[in-house]
Amino acid sequence: VLFAIGIGPNEFRRVLGASGELLDAEVHWGAFFESLVGGVWQRCQFHLAQNANHHTPSQKIQKRIGAELLQI
Repeated sequence: VLFAIGIGPNEFRRVLGASGELLDAEVHWGAFFESLVGGVWQRCQFHLAQNANHHTPSQKIQKRIGAELLQI
């Protein structure tokens, strides 16, 4: 199941969309993101965290960034 969750100006989260797919393929994510309306910036949180950790110089900093991303 693919979910898109947005944070509004009031800082509350809300579900923007959901879709059931059998595969976690780029084509499905692309179609899912295209089906969403009104999202100014769209980013998969898993890949955001993965990319952030890729650019950190040490494991200590990776852990700190990971913890901060979880809070967001």
